[in-house]
Amino acid sequence: MKLSYIATGIALFAASLSASAGDFMNGEQIKAAVSGKTMTWSHMIKSKSGKSYYAEDGKVTGVANGTPREGTWSIEGDNLCVSYGSCLAIETDGEGGFYKVKNGSKRVVHIKLIEEGNTVN
Repeated sequence: MKLSYIATGIALFAASLSASAGDFMNGEQIKAAVSGKTMTWSHMIKSKSGKSYYAEDGKVTGVANGTPREGTWSIEGDNLCVSYGSCLAIETDGEGGFYKVKNGSKRVVHIKLIEEGNTVN
């Protein structure tokens, strides 16, 4: 019985991450998508790109254009908040990544690759 509950949980988690392009994630989905993972990203407006690791304890470390940075992250409602940035909605890109979205429709950051654990080093 326990195994079927685990399999169901895994299937639901996978379904939440494989949403179609344009779907906005809720707070629980965002937390599951980023916690304990490294994101490779590019800013869609500014000439910035890098990697950020979102630790389970709420710390975020990374590199932006070769410069190290660190701060904290949290979920507020259905937004991902980063101390050195702002609170943004998360929209799936349909290819396993997602966009950070400002003001409900302005895509500002594209998360292209999501890796388990800290691969920033």
